[in-house]
Amino acid sequence: MVIINKSIISHLFLLVLLSSFSTIILAQQAVSQDLANILSGRQAPSEIKAQPQPQPQTGTEQKSLPFGNNLFQGRFITERENGLNPGYTIQEGDHINVKIWGAAKFNDTVTVDGQGNVFIPEVGPIHVAGITNARLNNFIREALSKVYTQNVNVYTNLASATPVIVFVTGFVKHPGSYAGVASDSVLYFLDRAGGVDHERGSFINISLLRNGKEIDSINLYDFLLNGTIPKPQFIDGDTI
Repeated sequence: MVIINKSIISHLFLLVLLSSFSTIILAQQAVSQDLANILSGRQAPSEIKAQPQPQPQTGTEQKSLPFGNNLFQGRFITERENGLNPGYTIQEGDHINVKIWGAAKFNDTVTVDGQGNVFIPEVGPIHVAGITNARLNNFIREALSKVYTQNVNVYTNLASATPVIVFVTGFVKHPGSYAGVASDSVLYFLDRAGGVDHERGSFINISLLRNGKEIDSINLYDFLLNGTIPKPQFIDGDTI
């Protein structure tokens, strides 16, 4: 039989009680120190809060895309001009339907040659390169009137515009050379090349080069915000 001395029990109880008081005092001192640091500006309140657990990386964080990122989705490839608009400028390689009746008769499709001329029998070469489509009919009538002073009528229309190869380079998705016609828009060729690269390319600094020299500058935001865009007439070998 074990006999426990009451004096020993009293001492043990006193030690446990003192240990508990010490823990409480230390905790109070830590809180008081944090409060003092906050009041003095040495510590932000958030620094004494429990730190949030880090969120797992999903790898699907969405990057912010520039305004106009959905501009090139293939629509400009299907919506094209055919070169028959009145402002189109006649150039080498164009095909023109010419009908003449009255004092002279002629009905054929003529091609603008490398010197910018079309040849009409009994009249000779007529220089039409640089003439707008809207002026073409009257221009040829005036040329015919120098040979046939009366009773001659003429009707002309542009059959097809000149095919061209345009190079699209720089920060586009698919740089390369693309076939089109001279009246196709800048948007058509950019769309053929997959559009501007969102991460590296520029929507506001697009140049049209001819023989190594810049002949036009395009800002796509002018088109997106105001509906305006330069309408250059391409020739074979131009570069965007």
